Amino acid sequence: MKRLSKWETLQNRAKKFIKQPPLTYYGISQAQIPNNGGIYLITVKGENGEETPLHIGHADNLSTEVLLKQTLYNIKTAGTKMYWPFGKAPKIISNPEFIAYMKENSYIRFLTETDIKERMALTVVI
Repeated sequence: MKRLSKWETLQNRAKKFIKQPPLTYYGISQAQIPNNGGIYLITVKGENGEETPLHIGHADNLSTEVLLKQTLYNIKTAGTKMYWPFGKAPKIISNPEFIAYMKENSYIRFLTETDIKERMALTVVI
């Protein structure tokens, strides 16, 4: 039996990670997110039903990182307008419209991994 290279092993882990069922990003509670190190992928589902990656990252504490990102984003963009490239025609939308869309259509996946080098490598592969 052929032994897999490090790259092949990472690719296999990444494929399993991407295939796992996502959780609703804005509906997630702190109890659902591990307090361990790992990687996470935030996606948004477009009008065509396909998920598009918005952010991939790694953290020493997934729970703190994910919930902090949610909170800071909502504060940072309050009252702003932004370009929305999804859907039939790109448009400018307000922050409340964006947040409403994101609450219904954004998802997160995460994978615990204690080794920082492995976390970084997985974010590259994904």
